[in-house]
Amino acid sequence: MGSDVLINRDAVIPDPAYLSIGSNVVIGTCSLIGHDGSVGMLNRAYNENLDSVGKLDIRDNVFVGHQAVVLPGVTIGPNALVAAGAVVTRDVPPGSIVGGCPARVIGSVEERVAKLKDQTRSLPWKRLLKTSEGRSQPYFEPEVELKLVRERVAHFYGPHQTATAAAGG
Repeated sequence: MGSDVLINRDAVIPDPAYLSIGSNVVIGTCSLIGHDGSVGMLNRAYNENLDSVGKLDIRDNVFVGHQAVVLPGVTIGPNALVAAGAVVTRDVPPGSIVGGCPARVIGSVEERVAKLKDQTRSLPWKRLLKTSEGRSQPYFEPEVELKLVRERVAHFYGPHQTATAAAGG
């Protein structure tokens, strides 16, 4: 496992021995599966000794979204995004965004970054996205994250909702 890896505590990883994770990876509440669970049933039903496993290789700068399922034998990235709910049955090319069931390329990370840069320019809370050290990581600084939530809620719903959002409700 590389550095700066965030794995959601609800991620399902039944076969961690087959998983390799690069640096700057975020794994949401998803399933990373390194084996074919049907083999046990097939072995009994057909009196066989079959096996079906595969490595999962998550390269640098990868995001795996909520409820995505990554199946055995898949390499993701580097510099790739897996959309929420995607079922990944094949390798994810470097620099691409995949989504759907089965997952297919739906865009590029560079296009996504350019679109987000344009959108971010007009956000009223843009100044909070830079920390005191100049890093763009406010989400790991609780006091900055609280300010971000307050300003976002006020922007979306009006200032009367800010107190409720600040209290976590």
